[in-house]
Amino acid sequence: MRPGNASLGATLTECAHAAGRTRDSQFHGYHRQLTARRGHQRATSATAHQLLRVIFAVLRDQQPYRDPNIDYRQLFVKRNAPRWLRMLEQYLPQLVSQQKTAAS
Repeated sequence: MRPGNASLGATLTECAHAAGRTRDSQFHGYHRQLTARRGHQRATSATAHQLLRVIFAVLRDQQPYRDPNIDYRQLFVKRNAPRWLRMLEQYLPQLVSQQKTAAS
C-alpha cells in the first residue's frame, strides 16, 4: 500500500480480506478473479481500494449501501412472509364472519 494512515490501511485490508471471503458480496467475485491473475496480496490490496471507493460513495451520496448481487425485494418478502401469514390467519375468521353478516 502507499504511504498514509497505517491504521486505516490495516483496517481496510482486514475488511477487504473478510469481504473477499464472504460469498454473497460483490467483492467476492472481484477478489477471486484478481487472486487468480495477480496473487492473494495484490488482490486483497485492490479489494481494499475498491471497498474504500464504495465507502466514499456511500458517505458522499448519504445513501445506504446496496449490494448489486442481493435481491432486496425477495429478502424483504422472505423475512416478512411468516408475519404476514400469521396476521392473515388472525384476521381471516373476523373477515369471514363480517361477510356472512353483511350478506344476510
